[in-house]
Amino acid sequence: MEEITVNGSEIAPAVIAAEVQNHPAAKADVARTDAIRALVVRELLLQEAGRLGIVPAPVVDEDGRRETDDDALIR
Repeated sequence: MEEITVNGSEIAPAVIAAEVQNHPAAKADVARTDAIRALVVRELLLQEAGRLGIVPAPVVDEDGRRETDDDALIR
């Protein structure tokens, strides 16, 4: 498996494997490509939030589940 990096930050193969389940496709390589694309975009958004100095403000839903800091930054 090739190494995936975004501006020096590696996306681990285990993270990619976990993300693949969120991208159903007729062929495994298509699902993997879609998962990698989603993770690269996520990493770019997180890096930009960091560059801009955005502070996460997680919300809690009606069931009491707290949003992760990363999800809050992306939102």
